[in-house]
Amino acid sequence: MKVTILDYGAGNVPSVERALQRLGAESHRTDAPESILRAEALLLPGVGHYARWYVPWTKKSSAPLLLDAIHRGIPFLGICLGLQILYKSSEEASQLQGLNLLPGIVSALPPNVKAPAHGLESA
Repeated sequence: MKVTILDYGAGNVPSVERALQRLGAESHRTDAPESILRAEALLLPGVGHYARWYVPWTKKSSAPLLLDAIHRGIPFLGICLGLQILYKSSEEASQLQGLNLLPGIVSALPPNVKAPAHGLESA
């Protein structure tokens, strides 16, 4: 099965490609919404603010194509921001609408929850 990686300029796309390659999976990176129509499996990696995906992909009218593919049963994996866009919206950009496939609004972790560090820390 060939995995179509939806590329909206997130920094982790090459890492995802390498991971798939190490697993022996064939992949294709694209920023063309029409590629969603021919996809066997879809992967949406993500890094950054909620609007980072929303602005370029909604301008290209890709959201309806992605929703249609998911409803047709095309396997979909969202990583980080790619998962967040499945919800109605995010506190990060409450004026922007997600795909509304999952109920709820994405919220930040409470300040008392330990989160992974950004970048490398010295030992």
